[in-house]
Amino acid sequence: MNVLVAVEESKHSEKALEYAVDMAKRYEAKLTALCIAEVIEDLDGMHQIAEINAVLMHKCKDTAKRVNEYADSHEIKIVTVIMAEPSPADCILSYEKNNKISVIVVGSRAKNRLEKFLLGSVAYKVVRHAGCSVVVVR
Repeated sequence: MNVLVAVEESKHSEKALEYAVDMAKRYEAKLTALCIAEVIEDLDGMHQIAEINAVLMHKCKDTAKRVNEYADSHEIKIVTVIMAEPSPADCILSYEKNNKISVIVVGSRAKNRLEKFLLGSVAYKVVRHAGCSVVVVR
């Protein structure tokens, strides 16, 4: 069994990681953490994009470090993958498709209706389009 957990800097993501580590222990599964820096695509007239994306990548690397420390403290072997993509949902789905993932674990953010309409929901898109089971942790 291959478990993929999508992680970011949020309490919902921490809960997803806890769930995924528990699942990996229980089923003796391979565990992969996907840390995605949600980078901004190049926009005309925005000269600071490279600096903003560098900050986002730095935060992503910090998150990956904390994920590894958490897994180590629970005696779980984990593979941590860091990616920079504008769409976390598309990144998760692409990784799942190319790596024979059995289960995806994602956190659910509590967004208001307007944010969901404008931004979409990563968990919702992953649930709808994944080729494997998806666990949404609240």
